[in-house]
Amino acid sequence: MSYVFENGQLNIYSDIELLVIVKGKTKKVERELLYKKLRELEASLAQNNKFFHLDVSIVNLRHIKNLPPKFQFWETKNSGITSGEDLRRYLPEKVDFRYLNESSLNRLHSIILYFPGRFLVNKFSKEDETDFRYILARSVLDIPTWLLPYTGHLICGFKNRIDFIHENKEDLDFISWLPSWFLDFLDECWQGKMKLRFEEDFLTMYDKVLVCFTQATKYVLSRLKLTTGYEDVEIKIVKYSPRILHEFLPRRKVFELILLGKNWKSISVKDACKWFILNKKGLIAAFLFSMNYALLSHLKGQGIQKDYLRQAEYYLRQLDFRIKNIEGDNFSEKWLYLRKKYIDFLAFFYRWFALKKDYLDSVIEENE
Repeated sequence: MSYVFENGQLNIYSDIELLVIVKGKTKKVERELLYKKLRELEASLAQNNKFFHLDVSIVNLRHIKNLPPKFQFWETKNSGITSGEDLRRYLPEKVDFRYLNESSLNRLHSIILYFPGRFLVNKFSKEDETDFRYILARSVLDIPTWLLPYTGHLICGFKNRIDFIHENKEDLDFISWLPSWFLDFLDECWQGKMKLRFEEDFLTMYDKVLVCFTQATKYVLSRLKLTTGYEDVEIKIVKYSPRILHEFLPRRKVFELILLGKNWKSISVKDACKWFILNKKGLIAAFLFSMNYALLSHLKGQGIQKDYLRQAEYYLRQLDFRIKNIEGDNFSEKWLYLRKKYIDFLAFFYRWFALKKDYLDSVIEENE
């Protein structure tokens, strides 16, 4: 856990994930009340720290044996701290790699969510820079979590995974796909996360983070034998998304039909059919890559940021049929606008994000 003592107070930077098992069926009003109480507790502990977050999953006892085989549940089973009856024996024994891919690529979501928009107008503070570097460091630390299972190793704990990579780097095939400086950078990110002190400036770190995620994605594509051709990784993710991510879950498709029914005035039947069969998780990943590439290019003054931003807009408009033409040519305004529309889409498309909409909006508002 990352924390510092400031002015005699504990300031927690890590988020805490809670898995709450309930015996009976919970009503919507009960869940909303629980989330409200947790937000109040979160606010009392956060000390104005936007990175501290209580992430809660509520599961009915009858469904605990049917939880999806996600890494977070496997890790909870093997190292989680329990309160009350210990039910960890019912948690998944294995990890589905498509869920693993989703979880790790979501780190690109965290980067754009927490990026201080003030950077775009050169009005950021030292605190802004430290905060953003913390997010970058935390993102890199997820790469061992992501890639080690592809070599047959499921390991609990960030530090344990880092140590394992150092001790076995000669035998891990993904090392050759990552930059030569990856292991040193991984150590720097671990130390930075724990001590909140960073050696490199945020722009250098950001560049390295995107290189690492791009190369890690290429490694995963290679393991799935999807490396033919010369397309960019975001194009490949969209193209082969059903093999990389969980695209066509039955409950998800039913919910999509409900959304279309509620919004039938906003979309034609032909477009609704096209939207229904889209690889949406692949499009989300492609959008996140494009937004990050656009932002980095802009900050480095490379001159190709608008091309990436057009890609991001293209992906988001496919995802959210409510979005029409987005006017304007100012990069900063358009990037921030796309970020906001992306959060609106998540709340519209995922019930879980709808419950967190106020929190997500507050993060964006604080970072503009």
